[in-house]
Amino acid sequence: MMILTLKVLVEAGEIPQFETYLDDAFTAGFRAKISVADLRLTLRPDKQNFGAAVYTAPLLPRLPLTFKAGNLSAGGALSTLNSPELTAGSSPFTTSISATSPLTATLPGYSSFSKPAGAFFEASLPKTLPFALKLNTLQTNQSTTSITSVLLSLPLKKIGLTLSAAYTGGLFTYEKNATSSWFLKSPYYSGGTHYCALFQLSAESKNNTGTKATPSHPVKSMTLTITGALYESPFGFYQLVYRADSKLTTKHTNFFAQIFYNNDNLLTSSGKTLEPCFQLKSGVLYKSPSRFATLYFKQPVFLRVGINSYLRINLTETEHPVKLNAGFQLSTEKTIQSFSFSAEGKLISKSQTTLPQTLGPESISAQLKSTWKLDSFSPILTANLTLPHNPTSQKKYKITAGTSFKSKNSTVTINASTNLSGTFPTQEESPQTKLSASLSIHLKIKYLTIIGKIGFNEDIF
Repeated sequence: MMILTLKVLVEAGEIPQFETYLDDAFTAGFRAKISVADLRLTLRPDKQNFGAAVYTAPLLPRLPLTFKAGNLSAGGALSTLNSPELTAGSSPFTTSISATSPLTATLPGYSSFSKPAGAFFEASLPKTLPFALKLNTLQTNQSTTSITSVLLSLPLKKIGLTLSAAYTGGLFTYEKNATSSWFLKSPYYSGGTHYCALFQLSAESKNNTGTKATPSHPVKSMTLTITGALYESPFGFYQLVYRADSKLTTKHTNFFAQIFYNNDNLLTSSGKTLEPCFQLKSGVLYKSPSRFATLYFKQPVFLRVGINSYLRINLTETEHPVKLNAGFQLSTEKTIQSFSFSAEGKLISKSQTTLPQTLGPESISAQLKSTWKLDSFSPILTANLTLPHNPTSQKKYKITAGTSFKSKNSTVTINASTNLSGTFPTQEESPQTKLSASLSIHLKIKYLTIIGKIGFNEDIF
């Protein structure tokens, strides 16, 4: 199957900025931006989105306000409230943890047509004050009242400590539960609204030498975030979940640990159902120059090694998922070579009240990735392989090769990639192979940008 896309962007000047968009799906878009406002409109047959924003900070630095309206994408603290659980992840090189944050909202892009219309308001204190206070509100059809967010931050510069507290909450709608099965995992309830709130407290400490670790102060920074989420049950009572995120950074090493606990079946602000569980995730990321590799290759080589583990104890089940991610990277000025793998399995207990006694492996995944920076070209090659423990299950592979070219004056940019994915044959199923490729060209002539893209998808067998 061949896919052809043509986009035409017209930008005029630095400030103001004007941009138009056209593609082969009969999409027409327009953007206009100045220092105090941003206006967006996109039309497609049977679909449309719009967005508008006004900022007072450029004109009134002592009264920084933000107004947004349109098909907004909400995030920040609301994302955590909608889904507070930990995620297993697949990369050993990330140490991202939950941080105290307010409610956020972004304007729609050219291809975003699923977000409901809403209005967002943000007010914050000037940065010249000794503390920071931010108040946000969002009104959408996801909640019957405005979703409110308050963030307070107090930096104590003399001791290198920053304390933060945040609240996000509102009344959210949910649909009825009318599962028609012989055994109901949860009882029937009609649709309605319920109160949901997120409470966050955090402390971030940095040594007085700045961000650099010294022999007398080996720790560069420490962060601890405590999160509590409150959800009103459809039956009138309230349920709490708890989460803690911590991170410690030294000169060469990052340590992180996360804990989540929920002791009941509950419904979140997005309508997601959570079951009783205890989750634990922790990891280490080490970064340092590699002396041996530097001597061998006669250029600076940096080593990066990461490992993290994830465990979920299901309090009402006898099987508990576990995952381990590990890998290393070697990088120079012009290349990054990395290898990583993930192992998944389940801890199995005899009953819901006994500790796990056996480990049942499920699959192992491995990835090789090679990235280069050669003047104007940046080739990349990635190979993935997934091997299930069950011999009757399908073994999956994926090979991606691509390159990008960017002219020195940035007038021409070319990106090309090829993706080959599929499964190996088993005793019960035939092999499957899929080939896809894409080529895109960005041509910039003064204020005119033309983007052409051609794609190819085909099942080989």
